[in-house]
Amino acid sequence: MTRTLVRPSRSDLDDRPLTHTLRKPRGRTGLTILQSPCLTNIDSRTIKGGKNSAYKGRAIDLRDVVRWSEDFFSVEEIEKIWEDDPEMEAIVTRPLTGDEMDFCVMAEQPLPFKRKIHNEQCLERLWGAIQDQLNLVLWVCAKGVQKTEKPTLVIIGDGEEATYISPDAEENADRKRPDHSGYMYNPANERKRGKVKLHNRIPGDAKLYRKLRREMLPPDGKLYRSALKNVEALKALSQIHGYMDQHEARYGYIVTDQELICFRRSSTGWGHLEIGPAIRHDVKPNRETGVLNSKYVLFYLHWKIANDDCPNTGWRLRSFGKMPSVPRPPCKVSKRVAYRPVILSKGRQVRTNVSSAKCKKNVTSVVV
Repeated sequence: MTRTLVRPSRSDLDDRPLTHTLRKPRGRTGLTILQSPCLTNIDSRTIKGGKNSAYKGRAIDLRDVVRWSEDFFSVEEIEKIWEDDPEMEAIVTRPLTGDEMDFCVMAEQPLPFKRKIHNEQCLERLWGAIQDQLNLVLWVCAKGVQKTEKPTLVIIGDGEEATYISPDAEENADRKRPDHSGYMYNPANERKRGKVKLHNRIPGDAKLYRKLRREMLPPDGKLYRSALKNVEALKALSQIHGYMDQHEARYGYIVTDQELICFRRSSTGWGHLEIGPAIRHDVKPNRETGVLNSKYVLFYLHWKIANDDCPNTGWRLRSFGKMPSVPRPPCKVSKRVAYRPVILSKGRQVRTNVSSAKCKKNVTSVVV
């Protein structure tokens, strides 16, 4: 028996109810996007470490970096954005439409295989999907609050999108751009895009976890040694501070394949920097334990901080690039133990404990 396949005519398709062509919501909300972990199946710890790119700008003094702990962001503070505002709560908890979900890729479950991060380009490609998810939530919130389909909002983009450089920035500050930017997007100025220099309100930089992580940074990192030079920490912190200063930004961040590290510049002078704790990507925020994830913090930075124009707490802080460094009193020599190579008579080297007070003295050869 032969079956004949009858194709429906175009008139039959046109007579169908309009509801048949609309996509049903998949149950995802803006809040579930912010709370979902990301980069959960990344294998970067097994790859050997390396060095960060050289930064040719003005260096900071690592002794000016202090811990940012007293008023760092908390789960309660972030969730108050929608808990104290019924309208905002309705916006972040409503199911997203199919068209809204199509704006970005949603990883419902981690892939069954691990992906290795070989370089910063690999990280930026994966992080682009996370930025799209954050921009979707920011756009949905802005649409609901402003009651328009074309809202004005701060979005996360490439560092080249926001090119304004402070006239008080250090010399040759325009030679290098940060990897990420948080800038004000106005759809009415779409035709002028590229002609108007926008402020980078929340500059960000991408680093590899094997090259830089929070425990390597001052003042309380487990791997930080104040008696040593800490070259990689100095390069990375000087770079992100330089980006923040040249863009007149008070806040900034470094994102790696494992964690997010936030910074805040102080108004007391050049290089005075506060550093926050490590914020993981692969966890859900928990109010009881106080655990944050990177999506929560980045949403708060670009929704709350980037729209705060208060001169004392807002996103903007003047540049100190051309200001001379404040003279510091002589630093007391730390008693912490440092490791220095000892030359052996047979041309070999070993590592031996040398007190930091003797680090600048020559170490005599040892005959074996």
